[in-house]
Amino acid sequence: MAIIKVTPQELTELARFLEKVRGIVIPPNKAYLVESRLSKLLEENGMKSYRELVDLLKRNPPKPLVDKIVDAMTTNETLWFRDSGIWEIMRDEIIPDLDRRIPARRIRIWSAACSTGQEPYSISMLIHRRHKEKRIAGPPSRYEIVATDISMSALFLAKVGRYDRISMSRGFTGQWATYKDEFFKTTGNTAQISNEIKDIVHFQRFNLSDPLTSLGKFDLVLIRNVAIYFSLDFKKELFRKIYNAMNPGGYLILGASESLRGISSDFKLVTRPRGFYYTKV
Repeated sequence: MAIIKVTPQELTELARFLEKVRGIVIPPNKAYLVESRLSKLLEENGMKSYRELVDLLKRNPPKPLVDKIVDAMTTNETLWFRDSGIWEIMRDEIIPDLDRRIPARRIRIWSAACSTGQEPYSISMLIHRRHKEKRIAGPPSRYEIVATDISMSALFLAKVGRYDRISMSRGFTGQWATYKDEFFKTTGNTAQISNEIKDIVHFQRFNLSDPLTSLGKFDLVLIRNVAIYFSLDFKKELFRKIYNAMNPGGYLILGASESLRGISSDFKLVTRPRGFYYTKV
């Protein structure tokens, strides 16, 4: 694939469009990011320059094309049990608390921008392991993990639940290594996640700019390392919607380097030696 160069003017116009329609911010010094992530898309659509793309976006942009651009520009690193500390907190504190506090209905968890499924499947493995160890009373079937992403291709791979050797090498280290042997069946160069882990995870396409009412209410929300791409106004609106979509006492988990400072004062920050989370009070 040839890298197609973007001019400063084209970058400015593309950035202006994406911030307007999706709240995505592309700084002027990120031309290399645009070129590396969108050159293939231009090639697939028979375009030889970003001017052709910008002109199309100004006229009547096809929604599937806009979604592909957003998907490409917000794709981030994904691995199993990313940022170990917060997974320890979920295992030892958050999941047991939800299990004790909500005995009479399903416990609902939202994994936003789930990509190819590593995060929601990690949550499911955590729940199943805790239940097998008799650390939580409720069976895994009492949990529902809603995993969403804007990318149909990522969701397809997530639903299949089959991963190559490179994907399986990322995150299954230290205390998490035994999860790989317990919940996957390896054949040759691929590993298939077990049906028991897949059964409580439900994947669906969702755009974070849309209303959250269709997803229902949640007791735990993970929206990690994706809001960093959005403008301040978009983030403020997004976390207002998330607050309204959470049940009282619900938990909110961001990426390890993220914060709600200057974005939302609705949540209570809780810090622990291994990490932090927010709660709806």
